Amino acid sequence: AYIEGVQDGRRFFENVKRLAAVKPTILLKGGLTGAGARAAHSHTGSLAGSTQVFDAMCRQTGAYRAETMEDLHDLTIAVTTGLRRVTGRDMALVGGGGGFAVLSSDSLAREGLDLPPAPQAIKDALHEFMPVAGTSANNPFDTNMQSPELSERALRIVARGPFDAVIATPSFDRPPRGGDDEELDTDAKRQRALDAAVKAADQFGRLQAETGVPFVALMRDRSSSPEVADRFAQEAYRRGVAVYPTIHRAARAISGLLQWRERRAGLPEIV
Repeated sequence: AYIEGVQDGRRFFENVKRLAAVKPTILLKGGLTGAGARAAHSHTGSLAGSTQVFDAMCRQTGAYRAETMEDLHDLTIAVTTGLRRVTGRDMALVGGGGGFAVLSSDSLAREGLDLPPAPQAIKDALHEFMPVAGTSANNPFDTNMQSPELSERALRIVARGPFDAVIATPSFDRPPRGGDDEELDTDAKRQRALDAAVKAADQFGRLQAETGVPFVALMRDRSSSPEVADRFAQEAYRRGVAVYPTIHRAARAISGLLQWRERRAGLPEIV
């Protein structure tokens, strides 16, 4: 919920407490700064209250206070997908080397998450089919797979490791240059790309269901149209897979979910 002013503080407290006892409850409070409070008062005619009071209310009731609209969105995604089952801070990151791997490692670390080294058995299994040049069989993994089939094989192996979640970039099936795709008209190419997005979403959903490990998809593919990216995100969500546009937002959502679970001691588990 997004809220501004509260007319009856005690009634609001009791209702949030009752709701948070049975369902994940995420609140975005507007007007917690001086400027926001003035805007809220001019908008609704109500007093917005203080950050300290609202934080205390969330802690006592078991609700989560989102700080931004992105937080509200991203935590909602987390608690309504398989990501809600994440129990620890050890992540596997698959699908990019170089600067992406370094910056992603920084983003995860800033949110209190870790990228533990891959066990030797995982490295050996990946090296059986991964090219040695231009790849990394350690965490973060740069598998550089050229097909969805090989990508699925790599992800399945990574999911066997000591990781609490797998964060990966989906692999869309694209024909090679000079292939039959160049003979298709615009509508046919569009449909082929949409079908590939659905296939990739199904792959992530199947891997999550079969391995029991939460999967998080990162939409890093800048070559995909907004329509194709949206189709993947919608289809992945229908299959219980969390999708985020950046590693920062994924890390913040995972960290927030884990901290929230720790604060909910004595309340029903977020399941």
